[in-house]
Amino acid sequence: MIEIKENGIEQILEKEIAKLFKGREQERFIEKLKGNDENKELFNYVEKFAKEGNIQAEFALGCCYEIGKGVEKNIQQAIYWYRIAATKGHEQAKERLIVIDKKQ
Repeated sequence: MIEIKENGIEQILEKEIAKLFKGREQERFIEKLKGNDENKELFNYVEKFAKEGNIQAEFALGCCYEIGKGVEKNIQQAIYWYRIAATKGHEQAKERLIVIDKKQ
């Protein structure tokens, strides 16, 4: 398995954001993701959807925590959200858990 670099995680996160949002909202958040701002608004929306049980949002929240998008980096929180998504069958979440485990 090839380790995904942070910019690779950002690309994965962008795809997950595209699944969560539609139309102008989708475009706005993808542009925010590509920008250098804090992405706090994006994080808040993703967190809301994750807490409602949305599998894409759970994985996306793990990505946010892993790379510090809209929130301070926190590997333990990334693992927490990746595990939730992985237990629901999210394959990329399972892969991220393996990569993080190898780093530790």
